[in-house]
Amino acid sequence: MRPYSLSEICSIKESLDKLTKYEEENFKSELSYRAGDLNEQEVSDFCSFSKKLMSVLPQDHNSDGWFLGTILEPIPNFDAILFSKEIIVDLELKNKIGSQNEESIIKKFKKQNHLLDKVKRTFSFFNKDTEILYLAYIVEEDRLLKYNLFDRQYTAINFNELAQKVKNIKEPLMLNPIEKLSRSDFLISPLNNIQEFINGDYYLSDAQETYKKNILAAGYKGVYGIKGKAGSGKSLIAYDLVKQFNDKNKKILFIFPGKLKDKHREFESYYSNLEFSSGKNVTTDILNQKDIVIIDEAQRLYYNGENSALSILRQWIEKNYKNKMILFFYDSHQALGPKDCGTMIDSMFSAYTKDKKGKVWELPKSIRSNPAISAFVDQLFDLGHRPKKQITSELMQKRVEVRYFANAEQADPWIKSRINVGYQFIIPTGSMFNDSSSDKFANLFTLSKNTHEILGEENDNVVTYIDDSMGYDSNRKLKVETGKYRNYYFIENEFYVNLTRAKEKLSLVVVGNYDIYSAIINVIFHCNNHYEEETIVRNYIERCSRIEELQKLENLIQKRKFMCK
Repeated sequence: MRPYSLSEICSIKESLDKLTKYEEENFKSELSYRAGDLNEQEVSDFCSFSKKLMSVLPQDHNSDGWFLGTILEPIPNFDAILFSKEIIVDLELKNKIGSQNEESIIKKFKKQNHLLDKVKRTFSFFNKDTEILYLAYIVEEDRLLKYNLFDRQYTAINFNELAQKVKNIKEPLMLNPIEKLSRSDFLISPLNNIQEFINGDYYLSDAQETYKKNILAAGYKGVYGIKGKAGSGKSLIAYDLVKQFNDKNKKILFIFPGKLKDKHREFESYYSNLEFSSGKNVTTDILNQKDIVIIDEAQRLYYNGENSALSILRQWIEKNYKNKMILFFYDSHQALGPKDCGTMIDSMFSAYTKDKKGKVWELPKSIRSNPAISAFVDQLFDLGHRPKKQITSELMQKRVEVRYFANAEQADPWIKSRINVGYQFIIPTGSMFNDSSSDKFANLFTLSKNTHEILGEENDNVVTYIDDSMGYDSNRKLKVETGKYRNYYFIENEFYVNLTRAKEKLSLVVVGNYDIYSAIINVIFHCNNHYEEETIVRNYIERCSRIEELQKLENLIQKRKFMCK
């Protein structure tokens, strides 16, 4: 990001106001150059603030260093912020204010404070004496308010008082340290960061907070679901609710469909009313002993006859939803095999909602992964998907590295080089009976984890692959290529899960599928602006023709074998 000085922003705003043509285009160009995210009203409000502050500052004062529209999801946006060793000024801009706005500002500052405290501790430029000043400027009332986060009160502050603090700044910081933070610096995993979770060193996004309140207001009864894509924060709500229910002395059963890990048992030891169970161990007797039942990664529950976990749960829910609470956290897109029940859970909640037995909410986006990685994965699976304007191809390339190799043997040395610098190698889960895509990396099995082993987890840096088991269809969407492998699990969902485990850096190896590699560098990374979508369609038609010819040949061979008997 590039900062503004107070006088500069006013000059730019006044010049834009004088334009009779292309004002909107010039405004967009200005925001693009500064890499900020503000609307015209907020820029106008900041200009009003700037004029007031400049009127009480010496004319020769260096008023540089103000960053406008800083975004680091899921932290609420910073309207304007100034960094220095002496003071950090966090300024909220409001055209007018009411009681609801007042409360929302305090909540916003509390969430931002979590991040700014991290900034102070992380960067040596600051020290323990660096003050963080939270201000709101109400334009219509021409009032400047100072917020105290501890007693949730605000007091009026005049511009002379602010000017004195600003004059004490020896040198404003000309880079935005928030941009230097990684998601690992402020997002935690309840199981991987147990002590931080217990200490409350985390926060919920607005959507997470809303859905949590809805559940707590339901009176400990009913069946509810929270769905969302990989990294949207489903599990954090589930574990946060464990805290709330445990404090209310409610007996909680937390079902995890996979194999329980040592971390589950460690977490369980801190909460006296909590019991973890794997999906295969769920029985009606265990359910009857509990007040609250939570199922995380619920799309992984098996549905395979009367004694399967989901079947037991459904029967128990019908008898108990009026006096007990059941919570499902799931993403149907992460169902990995034919016995998994992601789509079935969607259907269940359609019925529960219709019958007024419960409700389902959806988290809007991924907050765990870097937005550039999330945008890359979304567009990889659908070339027609367009990322937000802030997510440029250059930004994607800083977070995602793509390499092409004709076969796995050629790719092995490069994958090992990534593993040696701390990347986690993730492969699809193989089959005991059929040829699988991941068999080609058999010599790296001891250095890798499979999809089932990492579900519900994440790593800062991930290396994984995609191969010729996938291809683009005529709608430019990634689909399974028939006849390539006999994968037992849903290979397309496994690739998706593997790619979405990366929080900071993703290294993707494309093995023996130049069509996908070409689509990435030309369509997603925009390395060739003349690469037309017809190329994708043409390649798809050619592949279909080849597959059809192979199928005809296979049928002919089978026919001749039959005739020879």
